[in-house]
Amino acid sequence: MDKRRSVRGLIGRIKVDYFFRQLNILLIIISLVLSCTPTTGERSNKNSHNQVNRGSGGQTNLGDSAGPGENGGGTISTGGTVLEQGEAEIKHLIDPFDGTYKTKLTLPKNFTGKLYLSGLNIASLSDRIVHVRFSFGRELAPITIEASVGRAPGIIPQTDIEVLILNIIGKPFENIRLLYDLFDYSDYRDNSGNEFGSNVDAGESITLTQDTRSTNLYCRGLKVEHDHTFVPTIDRPLCNYSGARCLYSYAKISDTGLYTQAGVAINPSEAQLDLSKKGYAQDTQANNLKKCLPDNNSRDNLRDILGVIDANFNGSGFGVDITFPDGQVYEYRGPFRAINPQDWEIKGNAIWGPVSSSQSATGLFTSSFGNATGDLFKDYVGYGAFLFPRIGVLNLSQNIDHFSSELPLGVRSKTALLSGGDTDYMDGCNVRMLGYDTYANEGIVSCNVTAKIELINIDQNSGDETVLASSTSLKLQLVRASNTDYLGKEVLFTSMKKCTSSASCGNGECCYNDRCWDKALVSRCLEDVSSTGNGQTGDQCSSDYECASLCCNKATSSCQVHTNREDPPVLCSKPSGQTCVAREWCQIHHINECKLYKTGTSTTGQQMCGIRCYQKPTFGLCKNGICATPPTPAVPVLENPDNPDCSKAIDVPTEFSSI
Repeated sequence: MDKRRSVRGLIGRIKVDYFFRQLNILLIIISLVLSCTPTTGERSNKNSHNQVNRGSGGQTNLGDSAGPGENGGGTISTGGTVLEQGEAEIKHLIDPFDGTYKTKLTLPKNFTGKLYLSGLNIASLSDRIVHVRFSFGRELAPITIEASVGRAPGIIPQTDIEVLILNIIGKPFENIRLLYDLFDYSDYRDNSGNEFGSNVDAGESITLTQDTRSTNLYCRGLKVEHDHTFVPTIDRPLCNYSGARCLYSYAKISDTGLYTQAGVAINPSEAQLDLSKKGYAQDTQANNLKKCLPDNNSRDNLRDILGVIDANFNGSGFGVDITFPDGQVYEYRGPFRAINPQDWEIKGNAIWGPVSSSQSATGLFTSSFGNATGDLFKDYVGYGAFLFPRIGVLNLSQNIDHFSSELPLGVRSKTALLSGGDTDYMDGCNVRMLGYDTYANEGIVSCNVTAKIELINIDQNSGDETVLASSTSLKLQLVRASNTDYLGKEVLFTSMKKCTSSASCGNGECCYNDRCWDKALVSRCLEDVSSTGNGQTGDQCSSDYECASLCCNKATSSCQVHTNREDPPVLCSKPSGQTCVAREWCQIHHINECKLYKTGTSTTGQQMCGIRCYQKPTFGLCKNGICATPPTPAVPVLENPDNPDCSKAIDVPTEFSSI
């Protein structure tokens, strides 16, 4: 009995072991089957370069916290695996010039080529017709460009990621108006916190920002809600306190000259140079009033640039009246004026702020005028502006008086180069004056910037738009059009620098047709061309060829008006005996002209005619350069007065308007 029980127990244990072994095998098989089946939670999508695949996707929206710092950086995901229901986020613009990833990219408005946008879950957009909409400025001016999802190999070595590709071949940004201004917030502090100080580490130096594509230049053209550099708090919801950082928030200032007694500002158009090339003291008052003012509070610097003396100042500082030698009185209200300050997004104490070891550049000016009066002036003007460029260097010929200093922030004094080349540091307004295009109304400081960048899907049937992703922390800045040579050197605006005299041009250049040209391209400079023949009305003359009108009145020895383009024409009308260049410049004489004219018809219908005389206005003759009275034509004689041959008779003139 015990033996049978032992056998039955053994058989039972064998059956249980067998069951568990079979169960384990079954579980392993199920696991293997499941591992071979794709999960619904993820997919792999690898498109070839410039290839667009269609699938499904969802509507997404990107918060402002997605982007890294202003100067680029952050972690770039290089994988192609995405969540099927993951939201797309745009994180970076890829610089087409150097291939780096940036959250702020600056391009010339005439840019052509391919532009790449990277981000998260870009592959989830591959099933949609995607457009990228750039909304510029306070007005949110839209520029929409079609994009495709593709791979971008080799943008950065050993990097292959999915990106949005924009093929910009039609210059879509070219017509965007550059309504705003660049401000330079580069960190020029040394180890002691002093701007352009000497306390720097060995082998290091502080260099000026001169490239409009620098990441340290900010375009102030947005409403504060689109300025991600400003972080509002409950206690400080507005950008109106000292040290507030709102680098894109709208504000506009411009260089200004003196003000007339009527309160009208003079718009400067000239640099602080000797335009006459005869010495700064010999420059005219009219030229000095056109020059930009020094960006400081130095009365001596202002006096020297305006070409006046201390006795001409009725006091000092902001609001002082300056009397010029001709008796005209002008008012000084600083080197800048505020444009539409009531619309500014930056206000109050945020406008000013000195740079120190604990405070970087943030406002519009480093200093304010302490004696400024009136709300408009007191609240919105200052000096030491962060307007780009803050400080500049010009290339000038030798012996051209200008105002510069050896230190970047030093007070400028009058000097001249012993040989042509680059000057010392000058006020930034000098660069702005020479780099301004009056036809396009744009200069080196002009810009525009995106308030937001959106990925949108446009329904092909209804035209409805769906926003797939949006970012206000990603910025595209536009600056004036630019062309570069094979060395990357700007050739468009350096070769088309504005000028009114060769003093404004660089060494080896001269001014011709208001532009600076290399002397190898221009046969003669404007100053080398003889001024004979350019005399204006009222100028002294002794010959007709000294006047632009070719009309020199010998009685007054001055140039007179002569033009036949007006209605009625204004003619020189020289009397007989005076010099002339052609008959048109001689006096008009009324000469009797007798011819055979038709006089009517007889009762039988026969043509009748006869000799008739009329006074015809005729220019005097110009013989050997002297005006003379024109001869009177002879009176024709009829062969048969009683029965004249009227076949050659002409119609009676109604007027003699043609001379």
